[in-house]
Amino acid sequence: TVTAPTITGVTGNSTAGYEIKGTADANATVEIRNAGGTVIGTGTADGTGAFTVTIPAGEAGANETLTAVAKNASGTESTPTTFQTPADPNTPVATPIVETVTGSTTKGYEVKGTAEVGTTIEVRDAAGTVLGTATTGTDGKYTVTLDPGKATANQTLSVVAKNASGTESQPATATTPADVTAPTVDNITGNSGSGYEITGTADPNTTIEVRDPAGAVIGTGTSDANGDFTVTLPTGTTNPGDTLTVIGKDNAGNESQPTEVLVPADATVTAPTVTGVTGNSVAGYQVTGTADPNATIEIRDADGNVIATGTADGTGSFAVNLPAGTANANETLTALAKDPDGNTSTPTTFQTPADEVVAPPSVDKVTGNTTQGYQVTGTAELGTTIEVRATDGTVLGTATTGPTGQYTVTLASGKATAKQTVNVVAKNDTGLESQPTTAMTPADVTTPTIGDITGDSTTGYEITGTADPNTTIEVRNPDGTIIGTTTTDDQGNFTVDLPAGAANPGDTLTVVGKDGDGNESQPTEVTVPEDATVAAPTVTTVTGTTATGYQVTGTAEPNVTIEIHNEAGLVIATGTTDGAGAFTITLPTGTATANEALTAIAKDAAGKESNPTAFKTPADPDAPVTTPTVDKITGSTTKGYQVVGAAEVGTTVEVRDADGTVLGMATTGTDGKYTVTLEPGKASANETITVVAKNATGKESQPATATTPADLATPTIDSITGNSGKGYEITGTAEPKTTIDVRDADGTIIAATTANETGQYTVTLPAGVVTPGETITIISKDGAGNESQPATAVIPADVVLAAPTITKVEGNKANGYTVTGTADPNVTVQFYNSSEQLLASGNTTTGGTFSVHIAAGLATEKETLTALTTDTQGNVSPKTTFMPPADITGEPEIKIAAPTVSSVLGTSKAGYLIKGTAEPNRIIQISNRLLRSVIAVGATDAEGNFAIQLTAGQATAQQSLLATATDGAGHYSTATTFMTPADPTNPGGGNGNTGGNNGNTGNNGATGGNNGNGSNTGSNPNGGSGLGTTGSGLGSLGNGLGTNVSGYHPKLSTISYGTGNHGKTGFLPSTGEKESSAVTTSLFGAFVALLASMGIIKRKRKN
Repeated sequence: TVTAPTITGVTGNSTAGYEIKGTADANATVEIRNAGGTVIGTGTADGTGAFTVTIPAGEAGANETLTAVAKNASGTESTPTTFQTPADPNTPVATPIVETVTGSTTKGYEVKGTAEVGTTIEVRDAAGTVLGTATTGTDGKYTVTLDPGKATANQTLSVVAKNASGTESQPATATTPADVTAPTVDNITGNSGSGYEITGTADPNTTIEVRDPAGAVIGTGTSDANGDFTVTLPTGTTNPGDTLTVIGKDNAGNESQPTEVLVPADATVTAPTVTGVTGNSVAGYQVTGTADPNATIEIRDADGNVIATGTADGTGSFAVNLPAGTANANETLTALAKDPDGNTSTPTTFQTPADEVVAPPSVDKVTGNTTQGYQVTGTAELGTTIEVRATDGTVLGTATTGPTGQYTVTLASGKATAKQTVNVVAKNDTGLESQPTTAMTPADVTTPTIGDITGDSTTGYEITGTADPNTTIEVRNPDGTIIGTTTTDDQGNFTVDLPAGAANPGDTLTVVGKDGDGNESQPTEVTVPEDATVAAPTVTTVTGTTATGYQVTGTAEPNVTIEIHNEAGLVIATGTTDGAGAFTITLPTGTATANEALTAIAKDAAGKESNPTAFKTPADPDAPVTTPTVDKITGSTTKGYQVVGAAEVGTTVEVRDADGTVLGMATTGTDGKYTVTLEPGKASANETITVVAKNATGKESQPATATTPADLATPTIDSITGNSGKGYEITGTAEPKTTIDVRDADGTIIAATTANETGQYTVTLPAGVVTPGETITIISKDGAGNESQPATAVIPADVVLAAPTITKVEGNKANGYTVTGTADPNVTVQFYNSSEQLLASGNTTTGGTFSVHIAAGLATEKETLTALTTDTQGNVSPKTTFMPPADITGEPEIKIAAPTVSSVLGTSKAGYLIKGTAEPNRIIQISNRLLRSVIAVGATDAEGNFAIQLTAGQATAQQSLLATATDGAGHYSTATTFMTPADPTNPGGGNGNTGGNNGNTGNNGATGGNNGNGSNTGSNPNGGSGLGTTGSGLGSLGNGLGTNVSGYHPKLSTISYGTGNHGKTGFLPSTGEKESSAVTTSLFGAFVALLASMGIIKRKRKN
């Protein structure tokens, strides 16, 4: 290959010619060519490769683009090198182009761009001071360097090009870039053994580089949209005591000022472990954990201020109290341990728990429209007040949750508009508010526009118009009863047929559009037209031709005038009916032609007119028969089809299959219209048919082709829920975007909706429309009125729940009350005070028994309370009234300390492990705060510790729960409220190592059998054959709930005893009843019975 030449200089001008200098391969011939490829100068490189080529005057002009090509002795050419002749000295200098300005205040800047070849580029400040210069190369490119201090960030510069004679261009303006903000380093954590993590803030979306003392990049990261960043430095990239620099870089490569950070020395003091944080922002907090024995524990806020101190005991345990006001809920704090020499551990970060909050309500749906108002429905905590607010906080409507937590808030007309964002807030009786749940009112459904209503009371009526595409159209009579439905097509057009008798002349009907969610438009009123007082004439025959004129015969009322009108409305002939109502009218030649559309009108002596009767003149005998039109085909395979259209008057219309077999025929009326009925079995769905018109001489038209419609699939009815008091909701599937009609046993449409894009539908039947046991049919209709086969269903019988029977109430106001009784099997029993506040709830067994505890402080002696039951369908029983017993005077008060919940670990999918402390040997109940029902039971050991596992599904993230301690003899503590943690947005690493065994099986008890073979996971809940002698204390409750296959009764599978000799793995006796929830009051009762059999608890005497 031949090396492309390099141009080192171009001098001269367009008058004197130019001299080109450069280098190429030694002894190569160098040719200079113009843009047309013509050689305008040649030369030869010397032994060193240098060459000079002269271009004579006139061969090239100023600023002309040329190419240089090198050729070896064999004639092989190099690739061309492009260059440009300089501008002539006296010609204006072109303004340079500035392509980029990069750099920073401290490092200086580089200004890059293009200008005329050989010009000097000067970068100047606003005062004209030259900050830097450069000369363009033969390619016209330049780079001007501005040393640090010459310019600052965001400074306006001017860039000027000067030729050899000093002529300057117009200045180009440019601006230096903004400096990249120096990163802020918030923290550096870790040690030399595990590496380090540096966190901080910088400009959003910038690259963060961490550099060692030698300037090498040892870690990178990118700040997020808020500017936060985290950079991880692997082990070995830096050492304690190193000074690192952290730099931010934008996408153009501009760097910030460096921020220095010192790698901390490895801590010689073990970082504390925080095992629990309890309390709230009002009362303060207690932080518990472990550290080096006798170490001082400091709790610090985010600014590093020490807000509390404590000391670990000889075992390393500590408890530090944070006074009220020193920390807030959900505040991130750090705990550090210090030894007596002042050495400090690395900090341990933890967070204070959230204050007790009201759970945000859920919003199931928002229905309604601007003029009628809206209804917001959903669920929330029982007994809370629901407020729907505008975004400015204005309350638009309120309601209170019902027995199942459901609510409906009505927003009166004018309170809200379509597509308005609203906030839904739940408030408890203390005024504490939940976080708002955002919802939006639906868009208003467009009010239908009525195009026309035609017909009369004898034949029925047809209403046409437009509305939103694919919406359900309902026509309602003055009583609001639906008398006709259809669905608009993709363009929004609709036609609703009202059968004779559905409406009467003069009735004001309303036409409403409904979307798939049941939202209704504003109604459009339409008045049913009066029947004409003069009966419309009947045209029986039309004979004649264009050449001879026509004779029209028919009947009307006796002794009335008959007028024949053309399409322009002109009267072309008149006549009079005789005493019997018959008439014959002659249309003279020239007044009408073949196949012309005419109308006949009857007028009485007072001048009152009938409705017009349309008819057509027949085709001339020798004229070709016009191909009929097919307006529509309706029907189905099982019901047959109707083919409707128009053809020449008096012709016979035949519908034929693909083989030519006639499937059905009809004769056009005097109006040219026809309807051919195809009996069931004559044609099938999606069949291609031909329609032919034949005149009296047998002459046929060309065939019109049409296709029978596809059969509509019969809808499915998936569920019918509700009752006669509340109405019913029917769900199912049908073909997408079809109208769903619900009809009663008489065939009357009682409700309608439209299936959505996937075919799902939901129809609501208001209370009173149907009754239990009534048979209904559901039919799907397409836009053409084709109906599916009906689906049949029976309205379910109402569920009648019996009022609960209270058989016993035990307890006192200090410890609460235990209520036992009977009700329907597998229902929820709820207890309320006179203010309708939910006090407690529980589930009945398959045998219908229940035992529910009302916590201390919620009810008092001789207070009137009520009990009722609800099932999963929302049916509610009548109320049963009862009273707690009077307290016994002089009875010693036994107080049970409320438990402390020290930690809640886990997720909604994996379940939660709840740890805490209470008095030794107490039973711990975990309850759902919303329903006030027990969901898990455990026990404290001899030291007062407890650990209770909730399985997946028993609680959700950030759910408010209650922990209560009891001695099993009817004495209860007050409830401790706590909350499950939020589910992590980034789950982090894998699972930790599996913990140790639940405790080895102990030695044989004094009177017990052999050791039980209870497994670590509770797979053998029954354990061994006998219970051993109780050891030195009750151990931790294991996390398994086993299952007794024969009775389905939940069992506690691993209760171990003490640290000395162990009893067998414990179990609960089976009741033989199936439970209706995971852990119920029966479970609790069996657990108490077990502890009583061990002598741990004693029975309290009954009141």
